[in-house]
Amino acid sequence: MEYADLEGDEDDGEARVTVRVPVGTRLALTSVLERHRVWTQQLRARHQARLKTIAPAQRVLLRGEQHQELHTLRSQGELLDTRDVLVAFGLRQEV
Repeated sequence: MEYADLEGDEDDGEARVTVRVPVGTRLALTSVLERHRVWTQQLRARHQARLKTIAPAQRVLLRGEQHQELHTLRSQGELLDTRDVLVAFGLRQEV
């Protein structure tokens, strides 16, 4: 069996991965993605409603807060609304 020498590789934080899973697993993952995407849409709708009620100067700050909230939820594994985020979360759990 051959092993790749990874010590000399520069880590840019990204790697392309292909995963083959049983159909049942894929359906379960798709279900999770769909539920989390609905949640993302609800969060964005709530944020859009708030944007309409504040002064234009405050909108930039609120958009930054919105972006940070989504980023935090994703990085904590609470919001798994993209395949990349879902797979990365699963890999972190396994490692």
